[in-house]
Amino acid sequence: MRNIFLILLLFAAGIFTNKASAQAVILKTDTLEVSCSATDTFLVPVVLGNFTNVSGLQFTLHWDSLKLDYAFVTMIHPQFFGVGFDTTAALLSSGNLTFAWTDLAGLSLPPNTVLFKVAFRRIGGSQTPISFADFPTDIAAFNNQFNEIPVETFNGLIVPLDDSA
Repeated sequence: MRNIFLILLLFAAGIFTNKASAQAVILKTDTLEVSCSATDTFLVPVVLGNFTNVSGLQFTLHWDSLKLDYAFVTMIHPQFFGVGFDTTAALLSSGNLTFAWTDLAGLSLPPNTVLFKVAFRRIGGSQTPISFADFPTDIAAFNNQFNEIPVETFNGLIVPLDDSA
């Protein structure tokens, strides 16, 4: 009798969960060595992995605004229609760029697909991370059944090759 109760309990837990049993979507930025003066612009790719049957994705990209100055977003992957970026001055000056996208039909892409590239100008200072953050927009992905898909992030680093600080 206890085994039947346990089986029913596990079955009910599996039915009412909102987590999809898919591989985690991978979000990553690369580590880049940058040899530049403060006026040079360089591109940081935001790369996807395990992007299978995804219907929604959102996150915040964060950087140290005392070391990097946001310039623009470019090369948005053509499969991403209706992308939303928050590029208000207050948000960008705090070193944050938010991203949001949905397509209820779902989208699958090959590994290491570049989602978009962010252009920065180096202000100065030592190496600095480019990271994914949960604020102000939470990191989240979901499938076309509105089940949450886990997201795994890999942060990059901007490493200056000169010694201007």
